[in-house]
Amino acid sequence: METTKPTKIISQLFEEFLAEQENRISQQTQAKYETVIDLYKSYLERYWPDHDGECGKITKAGGTYCGTFGPQEAIGNIGMFLDYFMPHKVMCGKGTMQAAGTVTKKLAKWLVKKGYIEGTEDTQERTDAAVQRLLR
Repeated sequence: METTKPTKIISQLFEEFLAEQENRISQQTQAKYETVIDLYKSYLERYWPDHDGECGKITKAGGTYCGTFGPQEAIGNIGMFLDYFMPHKVMCGKGTMQAAGTVTKKLAKWLVKKGYIEGTEDTQERTDAAVQRLLR
């Protein structure tokens, strides 16, 4: 649990990530990235992973998950998003499932590259394993 306000909140990180991707990918691919990030935000806002006890207090004050927490929370639950939320709660085609894996892997690498989180092999391995399970 974070005790201080993060320098960047999840919603800002997602906006920055999408803005940077827009300069290097097609409009069609950008639309897929936006869809996946929207789904991931929905997951975070609905389930409050690792912070469910704080949900009531923060939402009563007008806060949101993505408007409160920072980079570590942006990446810490990608596995649950890919393993549980995408296959069980989202009705979509194989293309969106594949995009979810691609986008979350890119997001994790981008967060490390930008210095928002520390790069660990464990994080990459967990993300890769979740992507493989999703695509089975």
